[in-house]
Amino acid sequence: MFIIAALLAGLPFFTVWAMHKMQSTDRPHFVEAHQLGLAWIFSVGALVALIATFRQVVFHNDRLIWIENGQVIWRNAGFFCVPCAEIVKVTAGMGGKYSWRDTITFLLCDGSEKVIETDSLDESCDEVVHRLRDALGIKTIDGPALSRV
Repeated sequence: MFIIAALLAGLPFFTVWAMHKMQSTDRPHFVEAHQLGLAWIFSVGALVALIATFRQVVFHNDRLIWIENGQVIWRNAGFFCVPCAEIVKVTAGMGGKYSWRDTITFLLCDGSEKVIETDSLDESCDEVVHRLRDALGIKTIDGPALSRV
């Protein structure tokens, strides 16, 4: 979260620097302006995610994952939301896009999976999964195999 905030804070300074560089080169101005415009567009999405995470941490008792209105929510409802009734299995592990990060995988009734990367949680991934299983009414049968009660 702090790295994203630092990058976003540095974007205006990078813009000023880039605009100065554009005036001193022989390359067409639109080439660099196009790249700079893309950086600003992507920074808006990063800023929205950063503000949502910051609000959750500061104003909602450091909760980044919770159950509300029959749905499991990660960071905010617009970012990740899964109906509790659709969840068949919850597992912890390493995987997803970045195989070195802890993840929580939700197996849904239709056979699809929803994965969240839990690198930003204070608690271990296993503890969070255990609490989710308890809250969802999913019991463990012989270790990792799970079924809905």
